[in-house]
Amino acid sequence: MNAVSITNLNSGSYSTEDIFIFENLFFYPKNLPVSESHINILKNWNVENVFTNGNLLKAEKDEIPKEGANKLLEDLFDNDENESPEKAPENVNKAGEKSKINSSNPEVKSSAKSESIVTNVNEPFKDAYKKWILMTVNFFNDIVSKKTLDKEKVLGLLKEIKQTISFNKNDALMMFGRPIEGISYIYTKTIETTILSFILAESMNLVDYAVSNLAIATLFHDLGMIKIPKPILQKTGPLTKEELTVVQNHTIIGFKYLKEINYSVIIASGSLQHHERVDGKGYPNRVSADKITEIAKIIAVVDAYCSAIADKPFKDPLHAKDAVQDLLKSGGTAYDPAILRELVKNISFYPVGSLIRLSNGIPAKVIGTSGVAMRPIVRTIILNSSGATEGEIIDLSKRNDLYIKGVFKK
Repeated sequence: MNAVSITNLNSGSYSTEDIFIFENLFFYPKNLPVSESHINILKNWNVENVFTNGNLLKAEKDEIPKEGANKLLEDLFDNDENESPEKAPENVNKAGEKSKINSSNPEVKSSAKSESIVTNVNEPFKDAYKKWILMTVNFFNDIVSKKTLDKEKVLGLLKEIKQTISFNKNDALMMFGRPIEGISYIYTKTIETTILSFILAESMNLVDYAVSNLAIATLFHDLGMIKIPKPILQKTGPLTKEELTVVQNHTIIGFKYLKEINYSVIIASGSLQHHERVDGKGYPNRVSADKITEIAKIIAVVDAYCSAIADKPFKDPLHAKDAVQDLLKSGGTAYDPAILRELVKNISFYPVGSLIRLSNGIPAKVIGTSGVAMRPIVRTIILNSSGATEGEIIDLSKRNDLYIKGVFKK
């Protein structure tokens, strides 16, 4: 594809073929003139070039879309803070009351949310998912309290996760952001990040030993959180400077524990460096890209995404689309752009499980990725007096007449 500098992209420009970001991330359809707001989106993301197989042409004046007239990309990228988020229809998704559960685990908080027929994940996968979490809890406790770990059991768990998601990737992604009663978000996020690390490892064609190191490092990257005092983890208000320092120390604590049980420095770097940033503005050591291991760079991306969509005591979860947007806006300064591309390619701007509204007004649920970031595979939702039922499956990458108009905030 040909690279086109956005300095050459003017209001009214259009391409005879689709326009992409990063050569494989769909941005704008062919033969449709862009507006100034679309160009500003690219500038806000610090995108310097777009890519197309077509020719860049200038539309006639009466063909140039007025600001706000074509809402395709504004709906996909922009969030108007002055508008209230669009809520899901009541019989599609209902939010229940939050309840705190007594548990020996750190930072226990649950949000009970009822699921409709269209949000269900198959039961065998749910059971496997919960088993993985409980095994992880036991691993963490063994390391911290006994200074020991059955590494063969760890490898067995990781092998099971890898095999399961190879057949049930969409079910795995559907579980993301869902709190489990009585279990700290730390552990659910640990499994989510591990699943994503496997997905990215395959997409990046990592060799077997690198995949194994990455998976182990991801599983234990937040190990140090188990030593953070509960009052801090359960605090609903802003942390003080002193409390923030305590939380940030989880990176060093986890690194020391992993070294004590004789994991390699490469694996332990996932704990130490997953909050470092490529521009050198992370913690704990404020090192820049050339001093951060590849494992830590990958974990930084998956951890940031899973943390953003997690329901925590001190913040509400972001919608997956907003979490992806925030990551991309930080791309190149905070995170490795190549790894960000792999994340977006594999989960799309509308990750599996997202409730969306199509351009024809019909609600739908994202059930799979198509390889085109903003055109996933969806299943329509039919609403009636008795509730919600599943409708047809649509691959939006093959439909030029439909696009995602908006996102329902859960």
